[in-house]
Amino acid sequence: MMTSWLRSGWLLVLSFGLVGCGSNMPETIDIEGRVTIDGAAPPAGGIVYFLPVEAAPGFPTRPGTGDFGPDGVLSVTTFEQGDGLMPGKYQITVECWDAEPVMGGPPSKSYLARKYQNATTSGLTVDVASGAGSQTLDLPLTSK
Repeated sequence: MMTSWLRSGWLLVLSFGLVGCGSNMPETIDIEGRVTIDGAAPPAGGIVYFLPVEAAPGFPTRPGTGDFGPDGVLSVTTFEQGDGLMPGKYQITVECWDAEPVMGGPPSKSYLARKYQNATTSGLTVDVASGAGSQTLDLPLTSK
C-alpha cells in the first residue's frame, strides 16, 4: 500500500538528514506522551508523523516521527532515537494497523479513523516551545 512507501520515504529523508550531523545539531525538546484510542490503550503499536508547519525563530524546519507500543507510550525522534522535536509548529498524522501494510499484500485494517492519516484532516497539531525542558503530548484518538 501507499502507506508503506510513505513511511519508507520519511525514514529515508530522516536518514539523509543524519549524514554529517555531529554535536552541532539544533536544540530538540523531549516530547513525552501517550496515544489512546477510544479512551484505552491501542490494540497495537503505531507511528506518529510530525510535519513541520512553521519553525521557531532561528530554527530550520525538520519532520519528526514518534513510535508507540501497545501501551500507548510515545517516543519522539528528530535526529537520534527519542531526542524529541525541534521548536516549531507541527501538524500530526497517526497510523495504527493490525498488520503493517505491504505493497501487493492483503489489505491491512487501520485501528484509527481515516482522518488521522492526513495532516489536513487529522485536526492534530503541536507547538513545541524553545527552551522547554520537556513537553507532554497526549493524543486521545478515535476508531471511527
